[in-house]
Order: sequence, then structure tokens, then C-alpha cells
Amino acid sequence: MKKALMFFAMLAAVGFSAHSIAPARGFGIGSEFGNLFARYLQEGNAVSSYTGSIGLNLSYFRFFNRERTIGIFVHNSYAIPVVNRAGHSFTNYDFQFQGGMIVGPVFRRVFSEDLTLHYGIGVNMMTTSFRSVSYSGNVEFTGFRFDLGIGGDVGIRRVLVGNFLLGAGSIFTLDFFRFARVETSLGHVRSGHVQLFQMFAIRPYIKIGLYF
Repeated sequence: MKKALMFFAMLAAVGFSAHSIAPARGFGIGSEFGNLFARYLQEGNAVSSYTGSIGLNLSYFRFFNRERTIGIFVHNSYAIPVVNRAGHSFTNYDFQFQGGMIVGPVFRRVFSEDLTLHYGIGVNMMTTSFRSVSYSGNVEFTGFRFDLGIGGDVGIRRVLVGNFLLGAGSIFTLDFFRFARVETSLGHVRSGHVQLFQMFAIRPYIKIGLYF
């Protein structure tokens, strides 16, 4: 975590040296592919899992200082996992949906009025709703998970014709807290924080947007 914070602090320092004028605020919509790698304890056993998801993202940025290099960003994502693997086995979900948000300061290097490099870091929050059926088909499980950590956004934006932007980059997150609640069709409920939880995710994206 310390190395990640040092990396973003170094990028912020580089951003202070830019003096060109570029779009001060805007929003975008695009697609992203998530790769989430988690480790945690489950009933006393160490578990490693992988989740692959596809989805949409909505983002907003605004730069405040005169050089337009320091601002705030918000990145929202809405995704459906398509691959779920715990250990060497694929888990059995009938439905699963993820919604997440990162908000925090953003910095950028302005190469020209048409091309910028941005990098931001902030608080990451993600919720997952799911439903699954036991392999025997006799019991249905429903529940949700809430994850908390830090996240970053690194990417480039290029101004196209008019007020349109084209952007590409990746979201990086490191979550260190998870609360989970599971209820079965038999009426059993289990909830609480997940022990020794850690999850790293990389979510490359491409988007289009408008600036104003």
C-alpha cells in the first residue's frame, strides 16, 4: 500500500509542472473488463479466488486550479461477473451484479490542448449482490458483499471533433475490508466481516465523453 501511495504522489508532483490549458471538466461513458484477485479466510480455511467481469462505467472530472492540473474525479462502474473461481473450482452463481465507485483527487500532465495524461487516487467502495443454488438444487442462497479500500485511475484523454473526448486507461483497486451477508431459503442468515480479506483488481477501460 505504501508503494502505491508513493507512486501516485510522484505522479502528482509531475502534474504540477504542466502549464497548458486543456478541458477543465467533463464526463464519460464506456466499457471495462474487471479482473479481481481475492484472498480471505472461510470457515478457518484460506481461500484464493478470481472474478472476471464485464460492464459499463460512468465518470466525471473537474480541475480547479489555473493550470487545470489538480482536481477531483468520480468513477462509477456497473458490472456482471462472467467468471467466478475459488481455488481450482468454478463457483455456481445464477445471478451476480457489481456496483462500485471511486472518488478522490486527480492530477494530470497536459501535453497539448488535445492530449492529456491523468492519474487519480481515492476511496474505493464496491457492493456485490448475488444469488446461487446448491449443487443438489435444494437450497437457494442470496446475499450481498460490501468492499472498502483505495483505488486509482490512470489513463489518457484525447479531444476529438467538437466537444467529444476519447479516453483509455485502467482502474486499480486494493480493498482490505469486506462485510458479507448470506441468507438461505431455509431461513438461515450469516453476516459479518470477512477475516484476513484482501483483494486486488485491475480494470482496463475505454470510453467516450463530452467536456465543457
